[in-house]
Parts: sequence; C-alpha cells; structure tokens
Amino acid sequence: MEKGFREPPRQITFELLNEQINISVDEEIISILVDRDQIVLGQKNKGIKKKLKIEPASLNDIPKTILSLVTDASFEYSEPTNNQSGPIRVDSSVVDLCSIRPAFTNNTGFQAHLPFRLLQQHWPLNVNGGLVIDCGYAKSIALHPDIETVSMRSLFSHSSTLPDATKSSASMFFTKKLSDYIKADKLTYLVPDWGNDFDLEGIRKSVNFYFDESTPLPKSIAAIFAWQSSKKFVQDRVRENDFVLVVDSFDGGISITPVQAIYQQELAEILPETQGMSWERHPTVIVPNRSIHTAMAHNLDRDGCQTSEELLHLFGFDGLANDSGEVSFVKDDHWYHLPGSILGALTQDLDLNILSNYAISDCLNSTNRDCRGVNVFILPLEDTIKKPDGRMDYKWLGSAWSPIEGCQTLNRWQDEADDIALWRDHLPKLSIRIVRDGLFENFYLVKDATVTPQRGRTVNIPVEESFTLPAGQMHYSFPLQQGEGNKELHFVAYLKSPAFPLKKATACMLKMTYTYGADEPYELKFIPLDSAEAGFKSIRVEWRSASEGEAADLENLPVPDFPARKSWSDFQKFPKEDGQSFSDLLDWVERDLAKVSDIASYGRIKGVIPKWIDKGRDNIFCFIEDVFVHKSSLPLRKDQELPQQGEVLSFYKVKDSKGKLSAEDVTIGADQPKGCFLSKSLRFPVLTIWNHGHSLSESDVPDHFRNAIFEGTQKIISIIESENMPDTLKEELFFFLSCLHKDAPGIVGTRLIDAVKDKNLLRKYHKNIAFAIGNAELPYQQELLEKVINPIDNEGLTRSITMEVLSTALWRTKTLINKLTIENLGALSRNLYGCLEFDFQKVMTDGKGYQIATLCKHLELLLALLRSRGIEGEEFKMVFAQDNHLTKKYVTLVDDVSRIVIDSDIELKSRISLQIEKPEMFRNTPDLLYALRLYLTGDAGASAIGITSVSDD
Repeated sequence: MEKGFREPPRQITFELLNEQINISVDEEIISILVDRDQIVLGQKNKGIKKKLKIEPASLNDIPKTILSLVTDASFEYSEPTNNQSGPIRVDSSVVDLCSIRPAFTNNTGFQAHLPFRLLQQHWPLNVNGGLVIDCGYAKSIALHPDIETVSMRSLFSHSSTLPDATKSSASMFFTKKLSDYIKADKLTYLVPDWGNDFDLEGIRKSVNFYFDESTPLPKSIAAIFAWQSSKKFVQDRVRENDFVLVVDSFDGGISITPVQAIYQQELAEILPETQGMSWERHPTVIVPNRSIHTAMAHNLDRDGCQTSEELLHLFGFDGLANDSGEVSFVKDDHWYHLPGSILGALTQDLDLNILSNYAISDCLNSTNRDCRGVNVFILPLEDTIKKPDGRMDYKWLGSAWSPIEGCQTLNRWQDEADDIALWRDHLPKLSIRIVRDGLFENFYLVKDATVTPQRGRTVNIPVEESFTLPAGQMHYSFPLQQGEGNKELHFVAYLKSPAFPLKKATACMLKMTYTYGADEPYELKFIPLDSAEAGFKSIRVEWRSASEGEAADLENLPVPDFPARKSWSDFQKFPKEDGQSFSDLLDWVERDLAKVSDIASYGRIKGVIPKWIDKGRDNIFCFIEDVFVHKSSLPLRKDQELPQQGEVLSFYKVKDSKGKLSAEDVTIGADQPKGCFLSKSLRFPVLTIWNHGHSLSESDVPDHFRNAIFEGTQKIISIIESENMPDTLKEELFFFLSCLHKDAPGIVGTRLIDAVKDKNLLRKYHKNIAFAIGNAELPYQQELLEKVINPIDNEGLTRSITMEVLSTALWRTKTLINKLTIENLGALSRNLYGCLEFDFQKVMTDGKGYQIATLCKHLELLLALLRSRGIEGEEFKMVFAQDNHLTKKYVTLVDDVSRIVIDSDIELKSRISLQIEKPEMFRNTPDLLYALRLYLTGDAGASAIGITSVSDD
C-alpha cells in the first residue's frame, strides 16, 4: 500500500436520480438517504434526521467529493456543536488563538488543547445559499474547489484570499464556539507578531463581543516571560539593554521581533524573581522566505499528499502535528490519511540557515538602538526554526518555552507589580500616501510612539504637521503604509462628511489616539483650524479595507494603447522631422542596398593619396582613381593632421545618390573600420518599414521593392560569408537581416538560436534577437521568444538584457503579447520587478547614463506588459489587477523612481511618445512615469492617454 494511505472506508451505494454513485463513509458517521428532490442526513443509531429540499436539476451538479464526511456534527451554522466534553468554567483563561486547535488553560490551571477544531466549510448547494458545516470533529474531510474551507489559522494568514465578509462571519463562528466551551470572566488571547492591528480587526471584534474582559498579547512577549520565570534566565545573566529576538514562521516567511531588556530597580525590589527586568517590544521585521513552508509541502507531497499547500494553509505545522493519525482528506477521489508520524515527516530537510546573520543584523538595526556590547538571544517559537550552522555571536534559547505558561506568569506578576509596567510596546510607523509638489510621499501619523499595553487605556499620539484637504472632492481615500520599508496595508484612511465637497482647500490639525485591545485601536480625527469657515468641527477617519465597495472590475482595467499601423503607401510618403517635406522610405532602402551591391562587387579598396585639393572653409578632398574622398570621411581627431600624399587609404567604393563614386568608411592604411556607414543610413527606414509585423508577403508591397530586397539579401549573404570583408560590415548587414524578422533568410534563425543558448552571444546579439522575434509566427521566432522569457541563466545581467529584448519586441508587434502564457506573464511580472529594483538602486548610487537608459527600457517593458490586461481570460487580467500585492509594489517603485528622477534632475529619455495631459502639480514628472502610475492604479485618467509612436532608431 502507498505510504501515507490506508484502506478506503467501506462503500455505501445509493441511487441519485437513477445514477449509481459510490460514496465513501466511515462506519458510525452518518446515514444518507437520497430521494428525487431531497437528501436526508442523519446520525447513525441516533434517529436524528434532517431533510434538505433540493431542486431536482441541481442534484446532478453535486460533485462526488462535495460531501464532507463528518462525525457527530450538525449541518447548519446555527446549531450548537455537540462537544465531547462539557464546557469549562474558569475565572480567567489564556488561549493561543492562531491555531486550528488552540491551546488554552483549563480549570486546573494547566495547558490543554480544545477537543475540537476551529474549522468550517461552506457547501454551495442550491439550498438557501448553501450550507455552513462545522468540521470540528470531522474524521474525513473533502477538499474541492467548490467548497470554501476556513480555519481559525487561515484567518490570520497573509496569503488569504477570503472575502472580508467570510472572514468576519467565520471569526464570529469560531469565537462563539470558543466562548461556549471556555466560560471565562477574563480571557488573554495570544496573537502572532507578524499580524497587525488592521488585519486582526475582525478577530479582535469577535473576541471582544463574546468575552466581557479580553486582552490581546503578542506571542513574543508571552514566550519571553516563560523564559524569564525559568532557572535558565538566571543562568543566562541577562543585562540591561540586551535583546531577545523572537522568531516565528508563517506562510509568507519568518518574522523577527526584537525585544529589549529594561532594568527597573523598583521592580527588582517588589518582584525579585523578575531580576528587575521589564521589556520593550520593537516593531516586527518580516523576512520573506517560503523555504520552510515549501520544504514542509514537499515532505507532505513525498508522503503521498496531493493537497499539501491547502493543508498547511488551513492547519499549519502545529495543527497537522496535533491531528496526526486522526483525520483523512479526499480530493479528486484521492485519499490521504494523516499519519501518526507526521511530525517527523514535516521537519525533514528544513532550511537550517533561513535565519541568516544578515537578517539578524538588519533586525537589530531597525530598532535604532546602539547594540554594541549587548547580548543577543534568539528565541524561536516553532520547531521549524532551526539553529543555523556555523559560528554565531548569539545565544540560542531553543523553542521549549510555552507562551501559555509565560502569559500566566505575566498576568500573575502584573497583579503583584501593580502600576509598574512589565512590558511596553513601540508602535510601528504608520503613514498615509499623499501627493505633494507632484510627488507621492508618506505623511506620518505615527513615527515613534511607545505605549503601555493596558486594555482600554487610550494614549495620545501627536501628529506635528497639519494637513490640507483639497477642495471639490466628495470623499477622500488615502492608502495606509506601516512599518519599515513602508509596507502597504490592504486598508485606506477614508473620510466622508455632509460638509463635502469643500468649497476651498481646508487646513486641518490631526488628532491620533491608540487604545490597546479596542475594536479599532487607532482613532484619527481631522479637525479644521477654522471650523466656522470649513463647515464642520471634526471628521473621524474610517479604516476601510482597500477593496471595500470596490469589486475588482477586471473587464474595465485601463489598457495601454498601441501606435497606429502604417500602410505601404505611407512608407512612400513618410513625413520628415521638419513636418514640411516627405521621404520615400522604400526608395531610401533600395538606394542603400545598391551601395551594398557595389561593396559586394568591388570589395574593400586600397589606394594612394595623390594630392589634397583645398577649396577653403575646410572643403578638402582628393580623388583616388575615380573615387571622391572627402576629408570629413577620414577618422581624424581634432588635433590630427591629414595623411600626406603617398599614404594609403582603405575604403568602400559606392555610388552616391547622383551616381558619382565616393568613399565610405575610410581608414588610413590597412586598418579595419571601427564602424559601418550603413548604421546611420539604413537602420531608420528598415526599422520603420518592418515594424508592426509588416512583411514582403503582404499583397500591397510594390513588386520593385520586393525584388530589390530579395536581390539585396543574396548580396548580403555573399558578403557575410566572405573572408575578406571587415567584421563591422558583416555585423551591420546581419543586423539588417535580423530586422526583416520573418522575411529574413535561414542564416538569421540558425545563428540567433545559437546566440540565445550562449550568454556571451546573447549579450552581443540581443538587439538582433529583439527585432528578429517579430510576431513569433515562425518556429525559430517562437524558440527565440521562449529562450528570452526563460534565459540560459538567472544572472542579473542576463535577466536585464532579456528584459530589454522583450521591451523592444513587445513594442514592435501588437499581437506578440498574446503569445505569452499565463505562466510566462506571471514569471515576467515578478522578474521585471526585481530588475527595476536593481536599476533604481544603481541609479541612486551611480546615476550613469547607461544605467538610466536601462531603467527606462525596463519601465517601457512594464508598460508593454500592462497590455496583457486586454487578453481574454480573467487569469491574465488578474496578474496586473490594481488591488494585487505586486501591482501595489510597482506603484510604490514608480513613485520612488519619480522622486529620484525629479530630485536629481535626471532626464528619462523614452522611446515611447505619449499623448498625455498632466495636472500642473505633475509638470516635472516624466510622461512615462506618470502614465505608468495611472495604468497601475486603474485611474480613469489612463483611458485618455494615447501612444502615438515608438522610436527604435
């Protein structure tokens, strides 16, 4: 039998609308009876039955795995759970809330676990909107895309995509179950340090509703008091200003919370067992790293589980360990029984070095404290956090400290210490995002505030700067940012009032308070300096979810335009830069190809200078045989004299527009030319003509032009294959062939496929590749595109160059964006962000021209990728949806780039010409950056932006 599996439970067969379906159920679970229009659910041997009216047509829609096989559980939200043991009555209790089966203190004062899970499912049957199922005692649980499964732990999760309404109702449901079982006058509930006051609002409100006297406590503080009350604390000789770094893991990485020891003489006298030490908690530092989560998921996969990610999200490490051997899961007819040895399986091959010296130093630096000479202790909260290999200058405390017991100690000591605070909290920085002088910046509501965490105690937090509300708006909404690195929260500060819209800009003072443990700890009021003129006395801010009232309208996301496609007749009358005259680009290319033909015929010419002819005004020339050689064609420095009569010149002999022979790419002696004259002449018309996927296969191509290209291509191949021609000429002509994309001869595809497989050749020929991709219609073009998206290595320079290739290619052909798969687009969106972050840092530190140009190319790629919003399919539109976490990170990055560009007076030269109207306050913001922000945020103003042209020359 496969590892991790057991024999399937016995089969009960019943008839569903004349269709035989086998349903797996354990004995002693439930009896199931199906009629044509109803399902009867009952608990075996107890005579309890419940009839659920079902529309006949809907029975066929019920998937086989939708039945969550539940023992001794009711089937409606409103019915109480039949607990295995009666409720516990106790004066006060401590509960570790971030768990699917929380630990708590029972009536004996000892730690225990709830006898049931805090887990529910929503079955979307067509019965009064579906059923909410309590899975607290489930022995077998079905997991299915159509079933919404929620656990108490998942309510804390950073990666949760649950709607706010679901989170709120589930939180109330779980907290009621908790209050029905734990009858306590006082409750202290432990919360993870990686949460924040805004995300935890629903849980806090639920606990405050069901428990009259409840107080939250960070798990880091609870664990420290468990250590402080032990004999080891005395042995560790903790001194004032020492730091304890409390480390926890969650689905998005690890959290490190610095807590500093503060000595109080009075405390040492009243409570000698504290050694006089109280504690100050500093804001938690989040280190994004999913290696622990990934390793545990891999271990579950290896054990035969096909739902590892979902189980870890719902149960967490401790939840799976507590349920080992007790529960089975089924998904797509695949059964997995959680083995009794799951604890050992989960902890195999975990990353020992996830807690790096760099991460620890970064955390200590975030406190803005002098850490020289202080002891640093590391206290992990989970067994998944392992002691790193190698030498560390820190004292490892291990994970044996019970936060539950630590909380009991804290409560007991605090009663004895009376008004002496045993710990204090530094609130994280809190700001709102505003526009000032054309730049988006942070307006700080909390900068450096320390509070004594007593339930219900309100602390004033001074906001020194006044705030001006602009006139004319019906409401105001400012995104919230919190902590180091300005981490954006999924909340906004929202102002509404009958006094809006204001007739004129109104200056306000801001009053901020913080009340520990309240439903809404932060309270902010806008108070006008002149209330009579403003028309209101004060307005209280609402902290709203960023998505509240704004369902993601994926169908109407603004999509960047694409320049209009030219016709072949347009190329024959193409406007010059002066706007008054025109050029025939087709004739232009034919003339230059005639010169290529001359080169193929004559090769590289050498001749002796007979005598220079000086006509004055620097008009100096000579004739070598019948070829006109002008001084300006020689590669001379300003201080360099003309070569003397009798010296040798090398050059190409070509006919000019008047049919006269002239010299091009002249060198003195037998030197090879350092460039090629064709790059200045031929590139512009070729890049313009073969843009937008244009090809010689189109019916309206003039025959004379098509023939000229075919003949010229053969001449070019002969030159490239010649041993006597300079490399500069060969490379320029190969570039010309690359620009022809699907009209190019086979040599282009062969050589460029080799180039994308060699990182040095990739860097050399990246421009050729960009133009050769075209619309990725031919097999070699498709392979080039795939190799650019997934390059030969993941080095920073390779990634940067491939991003430049895509930036060019995606603005050459309108339909190329449709060639990207959803996996391609997701990977590119993430990789491009890393490139832009690196570009930004380099521009800030060096600010060299090529670094600025690279940054600009990558920003142009971002604008191109935003066109993926126009691809059919919701999954494509979601990649750059305005409420996505990565999209918001892009917005912040664009704001940061705007600041450095404006402050440092950097010219951002973009190839993309935008037709755009900017408000006066953004007059100094480059068009590209302003447009990117409008598109990323979904601003309606983005729809008015036009993209008129893209210059590749």
